Amino acid sequence: MNEIRKTNRFFMILMLAFIIVSLAWGILPLSGLPIKMEWIEKFSMLLPELLMLVIMLLYMGKNKLNFLNCTRFRLLSPLIIFLLFIMGIVILPMVSFINAISMMFTTNLVQNEMLELGRMGFLFSLFAMAVVPAFVEESVYRGVIGTVYMSKSWKKGVLLSAFLFGIMHMNFNQFSYAFVIGLLFAVVVEATDSILSGMILHFMINGNSVVMAFLVSKIESLFDMGQAGMEMTEYTQMTWAVVGAYFIPAIISFLFFCLLVFLITKINGRDQILKEKLQGSGTGTKEETRLWSWHLTVATMLCFLVAVLTEIGSRI
Repeated sequence: MNEIRKTNRFFMILMLAFIIVSLAWGILPLSGLPIKMEWIEKFSMLLPELLMLVIMLLYMGKNKLNFLNCTRFRLLSPLIIFLLFIMGIVILPMVSFINAISMMFTTNLVQNEMLELGRMGFLFSLFAMAVVPAFVEESVYRGVIGTVYMSKSWKKGVLLSAFLFGIMHMNFNQFSYAFVIGLLFAVVVEATDSILSGMILHFMINGNSVVMAFLVSKIESLFDMGQAGMEMTEYTQMTWAVVGAYFIPAIISFLFFCLLVFLITKINGRDQILKEKLQGSGTGTKEETRLWSWHLTVATMLCFLVAVLTEIGSRI
């Protein structure tokens, strides 16, 4: 089995394992266990990422892959790290704009989950929703998977790894912005030649959501809004007027993002490399650049089915 088929099978196994474990976890008689419900809830929040991490490590061990090499994990200079933190702030209006458009047609499932997390403690929420996903998901999608794809055809690899990153969330709302930031993260990783840059940006975006959820929960508590406050937040409807208000900030956000990418590539001396990759069509042959296989068809269909059922369930 060639490298591409191994990588595609790895993604299919990830999705199958996630669905099976989620179903099994949902039917376990957890109430009878001698464990506090709070700890069960916290473990359930970490379960998807822990499962992904274990499968990734097993895959790397079986194929004798070196973590540092296959994920392009390299240290960054303090200046680049500082610019990446600025970039993580700059990119937020653009992500909010995409999310706002998506919410016109899909259900925001993350919003209510974030509000619940806000009541489980700020530090745990930050760890569970920002630190762990930033490390695990970037290692998988811009690392193990993305590195293989992009070594065959950079443009196709960026698109496909971003697509898989989007559909693995198994809901349409998250897919919309996860796909876009997957594309942007891949460009930044190439600009820095380090997966650490993607991890920093991932942490910044998810961390912002955690901070906002924590602030909302504090405001609800302060003004004694309780359940009514949560319902008001959960059922806020997006309108085209609201989406339009995000448009100009999103454009400015994207332009500043591009400026920072240009600055970072210049500092790292990778501007010519990135330019060639953006303009080129890949160096592989037709056979080498065929990235899709039946494994991805199966995984995509499963993710789409779960997304449809989840959307229907959220509307009933």
